[in-house]
Amino acid sequence: YLKRADNYLKNKDYFLAKRFYERAFRKFKVIRDHKGQFLSLKGLGDVNMYKGYFDRGFDMYNRASYFAHRSGMVYTYAFVELCRNVARVHESHRYYGNAVRSMQIAVNVGRKIGSSTIGADSKYLSKLQVLRKKHGDMPY
Repeated sequence: YLKRADNYLKNKDYFLAKRFYERAFRKFKVIRDHKGQFLSLKGLGDVNMYKGYFDRGFDMYNRASYFAHRSGMVYTYAFVELCRNVARVHESHRYYGNAVRSMQIAVNVGRKIGSSTIGADSKYLSKLQVLRKKHGDMPY
C-alpha cells in the first residue's frame, strides 16, 4: 500500500494517496509495525501539506515523529524531511523558536547521515534564526 500511495502522491492524485496511506496505517497498526506507521503518517502529513492543510499535516507529522523514535527511524532521510516540514509549519504560524529547533534537528541529523540537502537546510536555518531575532519566539 505504501508504494501505491507514494506513486499516487508523485502523480499528484492526493485523494487516492490519502486513501492508500490510511489503509497502510491501519494495516501496520494491526501488526504493530512502528516503521510502517511512521512512513504512513509521514505520507499523510505530506498529502495534507501539498493540499494546503498545514495544521492537519502538522498533526500527522507529530504522530509520525513519535513512531520514528519508537522504530529507530530517527537517522533517515524521511525524518530529516519530516523535521523540515514541521519547521515550515511553525514558520507559517510565526513560532520562530520552534521552527529553529526543528530545523536544527534536521540539520544535525542530515549532517550525520550525509544528506544532499544540507546546504539548503543550513540556509533555511539561518533565515529562521534571523526571523527569530527580529520577531522573537511568539507570534504577534
